[in-house]
Amino acid sequence: MIRVVPNISLVWQFDFDPTTAGGVAAAQYAFGVRTDVPSLWYHIGVSPTDWILLGTGAAPAPQAQVFQYTVTGTEPDLSELTISIPTATADTSYGVVFTTQGAVRTLVGDINTKTTTTFRLSLTGDASAGDVLTFYLSSLT
Repeated sequence: MIRVVPNISLVWQFDFDPTTAGGVAAAQYAFGVRTDVPSLWYHIGVSPTDWILLGTGAAPAPQAQVFQYTVTGTEPDLSELTISIPTATADTSYGVVFTTQGAVRTLVGDINTKTTTTFRLSLTGDASAGDVLTFYLSSLT
């Protein structure tokens, strides 16, 4: 495996607006991360006020999630399971891959009827109580 590692790396962390008053002194080409509001800054010059805002806003919805669902056996239809997503997605443009772990039999299924909080898993047969399904969900956009 080849791993590319930068020969110089500098992260400058601060907890105030770097563009006000005297700013904050930092090496040229430093990155700044504000912890009080989500934002990333880039220091382009030698002056303490030469900061450029690269991005800001609320934390994005997770791009990937891995989680498990254990079949209880009390689901209304053991071949059509509604799976809750632990952290809601930004939209329904996501893909899901699943596998069984410790299931009575290997199950094949199709993901359909997606929302930002749930999706429906249509299986080729009935799941059994105690079957553990592991899901990998990732944004497609």
